[in-house]
Formats: sequence, structure tokens, C-alpha cells
Amino acid sequence: SVDWAIEMMSVANIFYLEEIGVGLKSNFVKIWETEDPYLGFIEDLEGRKCEAKYIMALSKNLPLEGVTVLDCPQVMAGPFCTLLLADMGANVIKIEKPAGGDDNRKQGPPFIEGRSAAFLAVNRNKRSIVLDLKTDSGRNIFLKMAEKSDVIVENFRPGTMDNLKIGFGDLNVINPSLVYCSISGFGQTGPYSGRRGFDLIAQGMSGLMSVTGTQMGPPVK
Repeated sequence: SVDWAIEMMSVANIFYLEEIGVGLKSNFVKIWETEDPYLGFIEDLEGRKCEAKYIMALSKNLPLEGVTVLDCPQVMAGPFCTLLLADMGANVIKIEKPAGGDDNRKQGPPFIEGRSAAFLAVNRNKRSIVLDLKTDSGRNIFLKMAEKSDVIVENFRPGTMDNLKIGFGDLNVINPSLVYCSISGFGQTGPYSGRRGFDLIAQGMSGLMSVTGTQMGPPVK
């Protein structure tokens, strides 16, 4: 079998494989565990199956074990935030909308076995549930989950959660110890607070795009 070293990119069972002496990196497809916690068998995207030796073991006691997080945001900024919590052991439950879920599920290429690589990159180690927060039934389920959660993260435009009657004021009544995190492009107050914020908007408004691209060409992302 081919000898592989494994570089563990996070404590979340997300590995990249590097063939010793070649430097070739490829995403794994499957891991078969053995009785030896430092030995397993791995199959990569090219169908190569080989013995693998773990050079870093998973921690048994992660710092956020026992913490439950309701993950309401979508696309990148919010999911990346909750990804860090998940990697540190938090129980992250992703709330997705009906008819397609997180918009990031459709971002690509690249796709891995039909799934968006961008989505997979920031949503590992999470569980997902579809809730229509515009309906009474969906809202009631969300409230029951929030009552037993420790943290809520959302990245809607300011006021959206309040309009849905699941904003900080609503949730603080049923769970005063809840940590409520809001992520937005332009903050919660001010003249631009109601505007949407995305990567390209931040690059353009910050002036970053004025120093990108070729000397005689237009700005580039």
C-alpha cells in the first residue's frame, strides 16, 4: 500500500492527504477506522485505497462540548463563524429554509459528488433542519429549540428576526442566558444598516478593488 501522512486541518475529522515525497494533496472520500486509533484505511477521490497513519489524534475533550448553537445564517460569514464553534465541539444545528436550503448549497463549481465544495467547507460538523420561520409551526419549533440552546447566530438584515418575532427581545424572554450574535454588512444601526452585505460589496466600498487587476484593466475580485 501507498504510505500516506495525514495533516489534520481541524479537530473535526476533516483531513487532507499528502503523499510523502510528492506533495500531492487530495480530499479523502472515505475513512475506515480500525481498532488502532492511529491507523485506518482511506480512499481518495481517484479511488486509491491505502493504509493511513494519523499524525495527530482527535481531542477527547473539546472546549465547547455541551454548548448548543442554533445556526441561522447562510452563505459564508455566518456559517464560517459557527464552523469555528463546531470545530471546537459545539453542537451546531443549522436552520435552513424550505425549497433549497442555504443558498451556498448551489455555489460552484467545484462540486464534490454533486455537493458544493463552498458549502461543505463551512458547514462540516453541523446538523441541519428545515424550518419555515414565516409560519407559526416553524416559529414555534424554533422557539422550543432556542429555549434549550446556548447561542444563536444570524446574519439577516437588521430587523428581519424581529419581524419574524424571533429577535433578541423575543428570545431573551424565554431564555435570558442566551448569547445572541448578529452579523451584518453595515452594522445594526446607521444609514446603511438596512443594506445587504456581500464579499464584492465590501471589496468595492472599501476601495480594495481599486488596487487589483492589471495596470490598464478594470478592477477584479
